[in-house]
Amino acid sequence: MRKKIKHLPIICILILIILPLCRVGQPEDAILACEQDCKLTIKADSPFNITTNADFDLYDSGGNGQPGTPWILENYVINASGLGVHGILINNTDVFFILRNCTVTNADTGFRGIMLENVTHGTITNNTANYNGGLGILLVRSNNNTVSNNTALDNGGGGYLLDYSDNNTLTGNTANNNTWHGIRINLSDNNTLSNNTFIGNTGHGIYLWVNCSWNTLIHNTANGNGWVGFLLEFDCNNNTLINNTANDNTQHGIRLYYDCNNNTLTNNTANDNTQHGIYLEDDCDKNTLTGNTANNNDYGIWLDDDCDDNTLSYNTANNNTNGIPLSSSCCYNTLTNNTANDNMGLGICLVWNSDENTLTNNTANNNSLKGIFLGSYSNWNTLTHNTANNNTQDGIYLDGDCDKNTLSYNTANNNTLIGICLNNTCDKNTLTGNTANGNGLDGITLYSYSHNNTLTNNTANGNGRGGIYLAGCHNNTLTNNSANDNTQDGIRLASSRNNTLTHNTANGNGWGGITLVSNSHNTTLTHNTANNNTERGIYLGNCHKSTLSHNTANYNTNDGIHLDNNCDNNTLSHNTANGNGGSGLDLSFDCRENTLTNNTANDNTQHGIHLDVDCDNNTLSYNTVNNNIGSGIRIQGFLAEYNNITGNFIISNKFYGIYTQGGSNYFYRNCIWLNTPDQILDMTSNTWSENIYDDGGDWDGDGLLNRDELSNETSPFLNDTDSDLLPDGWEVTNSLDPLNISDAADDFDLDGLTNLDEYNNGTDPNEMDTDGDGLNDSAELLIYSTNATNPDTDGDGLSDGVEIFTHGTNAVNPDTDDDIMLDGWEIQNSLDPLNQIDALVDYDGDGLINLIEFNYNTDPRDLDSDDDGYSDGAEVAAGTDPLNPSSHPTESAPTDYTFTILLGLIIAAIAVSAAIIIHGLLVRSKSSETPVPKKLPPAPKNPTQ
Repeated sequence: MRKKIKHLPIICILILIILPLCRVGQPEDAILACEQDCKLTIKADSPFNITTNADFDLYDSGGNGQPGTPWILENYVINASGLGVHGILINNTDVFFILRNCTVTNADTGFRGIMLENVTHGTITNNTANYNGGLGILLVRSNNNTVSNNTALDNGGGGYLLDYSDNNTLTGNTANNNTWHGIRINLSDNNTLSNNTFIGNTGHGIYLWVNCSWNTLIHNTANGNGWVGFLLEFDCNNNTLINNTANDNTQHGIRLYYDCNNNTLTNNTANDNTQHGIYLEDDCDKNTLTGNTANNNDYGIWLDDDCDDNTLSYNTANNNTNGIPLSSSCCYNTLTNNTANDNMGLGICLVWNSDENTLTNNTANNNSLKGIFLGSYSNWNTLTHNTANNNTQDGIYLDGDCDKNTLSYNTANNNTLIGICLNNTCDKNTLTGNTANGNGLDGITLYSYSHNNTLTNNTANGNGRGGIYLAGCHNNTLTNNSANDNTQDGIRLASSRNNTLTHNTANGNGWGGITLVSNSHNTTLTHNTANNNTERGIYLGNCHKSTLSHNTANYNTNDGIHLDNNCDNNTLSHNTANGNGGSGLDLSFDCRENTLTNNTANDNTQHGIHLDVDCDNNTLSYNTVNNNIGSGIRIQGFLAEYNNITGNFIISNKFYGIYTQGGSNYFYRNCIWLNTPDQILDMTSNTWSENIYDDGGDWDGDGLLNRDELSNETSPFLNDTDSDLLPDGWEVTNSLDPLNISDAADDFDLDGLTNLDEYNNGTDPNEMDTDGDGLNDSAELLIYSTNATNPDTDGDGLSDGVEIFTHGTNAVNPDTDDDIMLDGWEIQNSLDPLNQIDALVDYDGDGLINLIEFNYNTDPRDLDSDDDGYSDGAEVAAGTDPLNPSSHPTESAPTDYTFTILLGLIIAAIAVSAAIIIHGLLVRSKSSETPVPKKLPPAPKNPTQ
């Protein structure tokens, strides 16, 4: 204890000596603390300037400036306050050096902490440049340098600046709370910035200005800056930004401004910025944005003012005021697989002449306004396979002269208002294969003069109001769309004219299937299906000059097809309205001059066709109205007049075939049978002419019973329904189509005759050889002049084909050689039908020449044809029958009478023979034999005699 007290005066004296030298209270001194032994040391170095390579040696630097042994400047502590110089200035060097572990503070305004000018191969690392009046660290016209792990805080001119400096690497640096920018890069290319931090600067975090190209920014952080996190401005091209963070900045997270092209932004985060997360403005083209996140900003990712040909893919822009907007002539951009959900306004929007953009596989759900919005003259855009569900207003919305856009295979379900909407003169758009189900109002809506649009293969089911709704929209085409199970109408047109609806399905809706109201004139409905709806299948109210054909409206709770309230001059043809709870086809209240033809209205609870009060001058023709519980045709009300009812099938209805209260109607050639309690009930004065009440007759004489005409859909009043010159009965019998005019010119059996030729000649149109004689029908009629329905035209015992192909005889001459013997008899008896002389020959030696044998029908090859022991000649001479074995001559000698007969036969034979010879010579001289044609039609394989 006493030793410690003894040394105390010495310690106090040393402290008094050291204190004046420390000057601890002067702010310009640097204070260094060793972290190992906590011994306080104080170092103060003067600013210095290296202007040549040789100057490095003046500072006792280790190394020699070569790549493996660079000069080393380190551990300088410089307070440059009030000196009017840069803390450290190195210029005009190209040797390798390292500046490290230096601290430079308090340089005056306009002066920098560390500055490199016209320098290459420098490494600036682990230095601190804080509280300087100008920049913390500056590189001017300096290339191929490395700046790493430096700190630049609270400087008055910004943290870092690269000016006209290329191929530099900045890694792990910090520039926070500086006035102006964390780092600014001017006119500098091919620099790499990675893992740097720029927070809380009053200007931008990272700022590339004017012609900065091919720079790479990776894993940098620029948060909480007063202006923009990352800003590329004025012709900054081909730069790459990857995995950077730009959050909580007062303006934008990342901004490209004015002709910044071909830049790549990948996997960057730009959240919670006051204005935009990522912002491309003013002619920034051909940039690629992939995998970026821009949430909780005012605008997530915004392209504005002629930003074209950019590609945005797999980006996320959620919880912003608007997710991804494109505005003011941003064209030819491609947006793919982006997500824009839960934004307070719009998910994705294209406005103000943003044309020819492509949006594919994007998701825009749960936004407070609309999922995807196109507005204000945005044309020729393509939206494919996007999803816009559960938005507070609409899924996909086009507004204000957005024309010629294509929307295909998008999904817009469960939105509060409308799934897909075209509003306010959106023309010539194409909607294909989209799904718009379960929306609060309509699935798909066209409003307010949106004309000439095409909707194909879309699905709009289960919506809170309607499936597809057109209001004040003209000349649109709806094809193959499904609008089922909606609360109100499946498809509804109001004040919409000249529209075409084809092959659409509108089933099971709470109101009607397809509804046209309020002057929706000149509409064409073809091949649509409207079944099982709670009200009517198809309904027209105050609609004129529309055409309904080949539609199906079955099993609806009310009427199948209903025209109501001044529906005039409409045409309904080939429609089917069966099994409805009301009538099949119903016209009510002043529906005039409509034409109903070839429609089917069967099995309805009320009537097949119903005309109500003041339905005048309508034409009902060739309709089928069967098995209805009410009347087949009901004309109700005494003022339903001057209607023409012609050619209708009215069968098996339960309350009269025709029940009419109206007068002056004309009933002509209708088929009315099997109705109960009677065929007709006429309560006034009408005209009835040529109607059929019997199903078993053949009124038109075409070979079909009246009931069979019905099953074949032919007219019982016309024997040739299709006007092909073939009677209906003949066509049905021969398996032709009595409703097809063209089959008259067909050749079904390929025999060279049309079906009409077959009918006119009585041949079989399904058999090329009707009579089976070995000649096809056309050969008989056109070449050989034989009878195509008779196998032996000349009756000589030989079929026509055998005569021509086997024996060469004349098929239309029974005696080809004119020897007074039939060709068939000669062939049967082995004679020559082409040789006259054999008529005079007696082959069997029975005393009779062959001609005599032919006359007696004896066998010219058997002298005793009846085998009774007497020759044929003897029997003829004796006057007995040579063909009857029981008739033969007696044993006595012949009488004078017998000799007289025999002598007469001989004289006759000689005369006949002479006549044959003379006739034959004359025939041969005239060459009368029919020549064989050069080419014969095909014959059956086995012609028979």
